[in-house]
Amino acid sequence: MDITVVDAFASHIFCFVLTEDFSNLSARKKELEYVDIFMPGDAKSSGTKCQTILDGFDREKNILIKHFNQLKDEKLKYNSTEFKISTSWITKTPSGGYSKYHNHGNSFMSGILYFDEYDDSSSPLELCGINMPSNTFQVVPDEFNQYNSRDYKIHPQKNLLVLFPSYLYHKIGYNNSSVDRYSLAFNIVPSGTIGMHDSTLKMP
Repeated sequence: MDITVVDAFASHIFCFVLTEDFSNLSARKKELEYVDIFMPGDAKSSGTKCQTILDGFDREKNILIKHFNQLKDEKLKYNSTEFKISTSWITKTPSGGYSKYHNHGNSFMSGILYFDEYDDSSSPLELCGINMPSNTFQVVPDEFNQYNSRDYKIHPQKNLLVLFPSYLYHKIGYNNSSVDRYSLAFNIVPSGTIGMHDSTLKMP
């Protein structure tokens, strides 16, 4: 008998391998000022002091919002709603660095662009369904898949863009590489008028 699976309330992660040139980000990454932006206890991970870094990279910002618009129109079907990038920063994770699990408040969707060069030991992006309900039995599957896993890893590669709902908890995994690992992170929010009836809201 066939089994029908309905992914009714799944949290989706969207991945694009872009063809555009982001060498300007790589060329300027070391001239930027970095500060500790993560929680106490994080090991040597930092981000740019400026958290609207894409305001200085208009071309790159337009490319990213273009790809998000493709996603929101073709897959999410929010065709009549406009969105914009609210905050953006570059993370720097040296050898041995990582961050703790966190999510992004006041945001609709979050994105990470891997614009640099990476090796097999570079920090992965680790996402976790911490907000998912858990049962009281610890049953270990013989094979992990999308139906029984509570975490998911994405390994960086040049020009990979990852978009995911901002409520998802995620972290920078341990950097086993001897090379600093850079990435661009950003948040996306709706703009204009959203909602309906007594829940209508005008966003800036």
